[in-house]
Amino acid sequence: MTPSRLRLIHSHTSRQSPLTRRLSLMANATRATRGPTNILHWNMDGYNNKAEELDVLLQEYDVHIAFLNETKLRPDQHLRHRGFRVIRSDGSNGQGGVAALVKRNLACAVLAKTQQPRRQSIRLELGDGIGLTGVYNSPRQLLTEAVIADLFGRTSRHLVIGDLNARHVNWNNTNNNANGTVLNNFAERTNFVVHHPDEPTCYSHNGQTPSTIDIVLNKGTALLGDCRVLHGWPSDHCPVFLQIRAGGSLHEDEPRLDFSSTNWAQFRARVCELLPTPRVPQTPEQLNRAAEELAHALSCATLDTTPLVSKQAGHALELPDSLRRKIEQRKHLRRLHQRSGNPDVNKSINRLTAEIKETVASIKSHNWAETLRRAETANGSAWKLTRILTKSRPKIHHLETDRGPSCRPEEIAETLAGNFEAYHQLPEASQVTAEEVERTIGNRRKGPDDLGDVAHLLARPRKLPPRRLKGPSETEERARMTLAMSPTCSRTREKCSST
Repeated sequence: MTPSRLRLIHSHTSRQSPLTRRLSLMANATRATRGPTNILHWNMDGYNNKAEELDVLLQEYDVHIAFLNETKLRPDQHLRHRGFRVIRSDGSNGQGGVAALVKRNLACAVLAKTQQPRRQSIRLELGDGIGLTGVYNSPRQLLTEAVIADLFGRTSRHLVIGDLNARHVNWNNTNNNANGTVLNNFAERTNFVVHHPDEPTCYSHNGQTPSTIDIVLNKGTALLGDCRVLHGWPSDHCPVFLQIRAGGSLHEDEPRLDFSSTNWAQFRARVCELLPTPRVPQTPEQLNRAAEELAHALSCATLDTTPLVSKQAGHALELPDSLRRKIEQRKHLRRLHQRSGNPDVNKSINRLTAEIKETVASIKSHNWAETLRRAETANGSAWKLTRILTKSRPKIHHLETDRGPSCRPEEIAETLAGNFEAYHQLPEASQVTAEEVERTIGNRRKGPDDLGDVAHLLARPRKLPPRRLKGPSETEERARMTLAMSPTCSRTREKCSST
């Protein structure tokens, strides 16, 4: 860097020291937290019975982003993992489906989701502009060049990760299919690179030749590491692990402004200090200058009165060794059942699944109890919940009168009546009798005028008569029930009594 450039930076820093100092601290923290981003892709062939294995994968390989294919989830079914934000694009009728699990301390934005019967995708963008698309394309869905171009979006650096069901000899397959031919020809024309592992990723249950259909399409990203297959996991597809090397992503571990702790009195005083008596702008140039001064004053006041805090990521669920052994045992039993189809093995798998779910539920309950026991002000969520649970109910005070508080119902009624008369300025001599109230209400009543007395109305049956009444007196009984349910007048009662 030239000396003149250094002098310019030094002079700019000396002029705006409060703002520049805080922003430089945040920028240095941002540069220090750049590191490799670990990405996992796995065609799970159903999420519900492999959630515990996915937890182990996320912990063992410190995954930041996981793209899951063929989740086979309905919209009413849940997909949750602690410390991760979940984005879903479900298939139709519980088939297909794509999900993206993004660590909560990773700077990432959701750009688009595609939800078609035979193709689902989720497009993301990292903090430094690298785009990621997780996609699942059904074997019965033909790929076109327009679809492939749409998967990349408009970002200059983009990775498309998923199961495209595209086979070609150029990425370790024994033959080509239609999707593989279209993808290979389009890649040769547009100069994007197809990254693939050195070994097959799909071992079909029906004994077909293993294939490599879980691949990565790379456009303009030079920081992508090698793809690696992870063996021994319960699915016909092996998980694929890859890394974006240092500098390829931006984590949100840098300090951020905590507006809940802002000193708003100092903020107001600081804004008044930075903005003298405002002048009404007369020209567009004066308006732009006033807007810049206002923005600068608000930024400086915010940075001077708002503390910086570090964002804490959610902790993953710690699995004990005994639970890990059960998960490993179930994984081997599933592989054995895929090869043999033995029903006894399937019973053992179901028994282990029930034990694993019960153990995980007890671990979560124990962890939550410990979190509440050790709740401190630094733990915002637990502290807030504890305050809500221990907060005393507000006390409802008595109505105050000149003679003191009103406690008995008669005193409360008298107090309310006095307040009503005082508010509406009613004369003291105006005594409304019960007969006048009844007459007024009767004039406003809707429906027939003669509804009978109150006792007769209360004695009416609450249920409608049945559709069919058995016995020889069916017609007479139906007529009697109909009369009982209809508004009765004096003449109707006389007619019923005479019959």
